[in-house]
Amino acid sequence: MRKALVALFGAVILSFFSSGVFAQNMFRKVSDFDGDGKADFAVTRNQGGQKIWWIWQTTAGLRVVQWGVDFDQRAASDYDGDGKTDIAVYREPTSFPPVYTFYILESQTNTFSYKSFSTFANFGSRAVHQDYNGDGRTDAGVNTGEFGLTTQLSVIYSGSNSGFTRSIPPGGVSIRIGDMDGGGRADIAHYAFNSNVVTITSLETNTPLSLQFGIPNDQYQMADFDGDGKGDLTLWRSSAGDWLWIRSSDNTMQTEHWGMSGDFAVPADYDGDGRTDLAIWRPASPQSHYWVNGSSSGVSVFPWGIAGDGPVSY
Repeated sequence: MRKALVALFGAVILSFFSSGVFAQNMFRKVSDFDGDGKADFAVTRNQGGQKIWWIWQTTAGLRVVQWGVDFDQRAASDYDGDGKTDIAVYREPTSFPPVYTFYILESQTNTFSYKSFSTFANFGSRAVHQDYNGDGRTDAGVNTGEFGLTTQLSVIYSGSNSGFTRSIPPGGVSIRIGDMDGGGRADIAHYAFNSNVVTITSLETNTPLSLQFGIPNDQYQMADFDGDGKGDLTLWRSSAGDWLWIRSSDNTMQTEHWGMSGDFAVPADYDGDGRTDLAIWRPASPQSHYWVNGSSSGVSVFPWGIAGDGPVSY
């Protein structure tokens, strides 16, 4: 059951950001491979060293595609701006000098594209792809040096070779939370492990906000549960199956128990009402399942995948 816990966090509130007009709501496009406004059910399966995508599209039906190799990370998102999620993977360096690469199958033209970063950062990286410039297309982004003293966020805009690089304070790591102020651009955010502080910087105003939220091993999610086009700062605590988020419309913190240890968080808009739904993927043999708590459709269970598969999420 959702509970309103804290109204304003004292003087620190998320609405410090100025509101703006956004071209496209990035939260509506999560895991929507057929572009019908509803998230689809998707897993990948490693077979013979290849990554096979099994996607059940709510309108277009079954789609099976080989894309990537077994050690690639899933990085599906809308890179070409057509309103459909593109199949994509992120590959960490396999040789020297290190090159970090996104391999993308663009749905608009069914053609291959890639974005790569070459940097001599410390060990450890993670994909942080989002629409940072507000053009309706996801941009390739990577956090490098996660296990060192020098950590940075590097971004290359879709459709160009330009972008930006930002330094992340030592002990911090970039997280993806989307557009928090409704300006149409994903905001830069990082989590500091030593203080449990999340810092969010608006790319429109370059204004930072810091607040304590979360503990180590929490997983930050991109979500808009109230459907106002602004991100709700959200985390999934997999050890307990708990969700916590700060609702952007009134700055109250919400909690809900949905899932259990061993589940995977797959929040998206599965019922097409414009609001993110709580959802988990539960691996099991012989059949895995999606469990969705739809904001307008109620609870639904969809069998998809088998033991050893991995769920596709943003």
